[in-house]
Amino acid sequence: MLRTISTSIFLIFCLSFGLVAQQEDKYNDLLILYVDGEYEKLIRKAEKYTEKSDTRRDAEPFLYLSKAYFEMSRLEEFRDEYPKAFRDALKYASKYRRKDKELEYWDLHKDFFVELRSEAMREADIHLEDRDPRGLSQAARIYKSLVDIDPDDAGAALMYGATLYTINRRGEADMLMKEWSPKLGSVSVDRMDDDQKEMFKFGLMFYAEYLKDDGRSDSARATMAIGYPFFKDDNEFKIVYDQVQR
Repeated sequence: MLRTISTSIFLIFCLSFGLVAQQEDKYNDLLILYVDGEYEKLIRKAEKYTEKSDTRRDAEPFLYLSKAYFEMSRLEEFRDEYPKAFRDALKYASKYRRKDKELEYWDLHKDFFVELRSEAMREADIHLEDRDPRGLSQAARIYKSLVDIDPDDAGAALMYGATLYTINRRGEADMLMKEWSPKLGSVSVDRMDDDQKEMFKFGLMFYAEYLKDDGRSDSARATMAIGYPFFKDDNEFKIVYDQVQR
C-alpha cells in the first residue's frame, strides 16, 4: 500500500512539472518500476521492448536498462548476481545514444548521464593507476563507452586515444585522433560541467605526455597550448606544460 501511494505521489509530482508528459505513454510501466526500485522486473520488461519489432528501435527501453543496471551497480544486494552491472549500464547507455539521434530524451535525463560519467571516470582512473595491460584495456573500454554516449566529449576522446596508444592499439588511436585533432582548438570549456573539464584537462596532459615520449615534442607542445588558456593556473597542468616545453 505504501509503495502504491509513494508511486502515485511521484507521478503527480512529475506531471506537475511536465516530466511524465514528455515520456511515451507506452513506457510509463518502465518509469513506475524504476521509481519503485524494481530493477530486475524493469530489466525483464525493458528487454522485451528491445526485442519486439514495433519497439526495438525506440530509445527509452535502452535508457531504462542503463538506469536500472546503474542503480544495481551501487547496491550490495546485487553484487554477486550482477557483477557486471556497471559495465551493462554503460553498454545500454551507448545503445540508447545510437537510438536517440535527435537527443529527444537527453536533457530530461541529463542528471543521470552526469552521474554515470562521473562514476565511469572514477572506474577508469582506478584501472589507469594499475598500469598493467588488462587494467589499461578496461580503462580504454570505459572511455570508448563515454565517447559512444557523448560523441562531443573531447576529454573522453582524448583519454580514449591516449589509452589506446599506451596499449599499442595505434591504428585505432590514429583514426580517432585524426578525427579529433582538428576539433580540439574549437572546444568550448565554458560549456562543460566540472567532470568534463577535469577529463579534458587530464586528456590533454595524458596525450601530450604520450606524444613527448614518442618523440613528437612539437605536437606535445601544441596539445598543451590548447588547454593553457583554461588551465594555466592549475598546478597539475602547469607541471606537464613545463615538462613538454623542454
